[in-house]
Amino acid sequence: MRAGRSRHPVDEQRLREEIAYFEKRLSQMGLAGDCAYERALAAAFRSLLQERRSLLGLNPSAADG
Repeated sequence: MRAGRSRHPVDEQRLREEIAYFEKRLSQMGLAGDCAYERALAAAFRSLLQERRSLLGLNPSAADG
């Protein structure tokens, strides 16, 4: 573990697992989603994915925007 910008340590393995989960779910849902719920969920997942990547110092890929 390494210290993040906050007082809480960043668990890199956990962040990588979360990134993999969000990427998998977004892939399963597709780009557009079938309903407003899925579109909102996909937008939330993209936001969380960007946040996790930022914590790890990774650049988000163009495919997630």
